Amino acid sequence: MLVLYENFAADPEVRTLSMLERLGVSPSPDFSFEPRMRPQSDELNDDWARRYSEIKLGTEFDLVPATPQPA
Repeated sequence: MLVLYENFAADPEVRTLSMLERLGVSPSPDFSFEPRMRPQSDELNDDWARRYSEIKLGTEFDLVPATPQPA
């Protein structure tokens, strides 16, 4: 099973449930998803990635995630 970080980070609850399903594991009825980590990137990270891409690669970098991230 391949799980891309970007997809997992975009919606960890859905990805976790999907992994459990593929493994044939059913979550308990009282399953509650509570992530222990919080996103650490922000607009500053996006700006640095864009600037690096423009300088190093000579092109703009697409920073739109695969799925919308919650606000």
